[in-house]
Amino acid sequence: MNNYKIVQLTCGLGNQMFQYAFAKSLSKHLDSTILLDKAWFKDYPDKYALEIFNLDLEFATPSQIQKATKRQTRLPRFLRKLLKKEKYAITTSGAFEFHEAYLKPNSWKYFIGFFQHPKYLEGIEAEIKQIFTPPPHIPMMILSRKD
Repeated sequence: MNNYKIVQLTCGLGNQMFQYAFAKSLSKHLDSTILLDKAWFKDYPDKYALEIFNLDLEFATPSQIQKATKRQTRLPRFLRKLLKKEKYAITTSGAFEFHEAYLKPNSWKYFIGFFQHPKYLEGIEAEIKQIFTPPPHIPMMILSRKD
């Protein structure tokens, strides 16, 4: 599996839901395997919270994350600009920004951001609603936990 992209999951449940929805949108628009990275939670107090949902994307391994985030070229800056090469295949996005280029074939391998723009959800709204409907057997106490 060499043709993959990774979306980093971070922060609380709401942000994780948007990040997952963005990953599903990438999966729909690109002919590429989309993986999730939950390594952020090892170093921060927030907890990975999507385990209550029936997710269908796989998690990236540490070696896949390392490969996706490593330096892509050693060219000097002026040559990278001239050749339109990126130093890293990592891209970041602000909370409510929309980057149409993300949903088209691109060279980015690792996505960091919150991806809360509604355009990322176009065409997958029903699927996302179904995925994020909590199973009936989950007690409300779990859904409202604050650990």
